Amino acid sequence: MFDKRSRLERLDIQRQILLAESELNRIHLLQDLERVQNEWRQVSSIAKAAASVTSSVTKVGAFVLFARRLLRGLKSGAEAQSAKKSFVGKLFKGITAGFSFWETLRPRP
Repeated sequence: MFDKRSRLERLDIQRQILLAESELNRIHLLQDLERVQNEWRQVSSIAKAAASVTSSVTKVGAFVLFARRLLRGLKSGAEAQSAKKSFVGKLFKGITAGFSFWETLRPRP
């Protein structure tokens, strides 16, 4: 009978150890999950900032290219007549690009 009781006590101790180990594993898993969530937030904020910068640079680049082409078209002698004919169209495109540029750079509330 003493042997049976001793064996049950050992099994109970092992069960308690396993429960404690399980609780520690659960706590570590929750901590790891929290770290992953924090890192994901950092990565996503960096990605959003990069996308914003890329969008701004693209719009500025498009505006610069448009202005450069517009000025080149007005300076060349042979193309001056065709530039004058389509100047209104180019002006409209320039205004559109300017508004797009302003929309990118204006302060947000």
